[in-house]
Amino acid sequence: MKTALIALVLLGGAAFFASAQSATTPATASPSVGIPDVVVDGFRAYLNGGYAGATSVWSRNSTLQLDTQAVQNMNTILLTEGNLAGAFTGAEVVRIVSLSQSVEEVYVSAKYQNGILFMSFTCYKQPDKWIVTAFAADKDAT
Repeated sequence: MKTALIALVLLGGAAFFASAQSATTPATASPSVGIPDVVVDGFRAYLNGGYAGATSVWSRNSTLQLDTQAVQNMNTILLTEGNLAGAFTGAEVVRIVSLSQSVEEVYVSAKYQNGILFMSFTCYKQPDKWIVTAFAADKDAT
């Protein structure tokens, strides 16, 4: 099944976006909406300063910030993946699903030297910015 693919290439701390959409893209995929800045900023922080900077960005101004266990879980997942698969090297947005005008689900494949980690971010649009209200990774199931 062909899906919309938005590549997020992190090179030297700068993010460059390219998008491609097939004629058979499901109606739920919304590449035209764009990637919420908070997701991009978190990956930029991850590339430049490590996982703790990323989780700080992703949890900022959100209920996640108040949930120390959720932030600790995010840190543990990213630290563990880095220990197992090597250094974080970049990310690719697999799909963005627009659930409503103010809610998007962003599915990402985080790339490491020797593997990948699938992540999802539930993003909520406030009047002036996006925030992450939920985070999940395929390592949650282990």
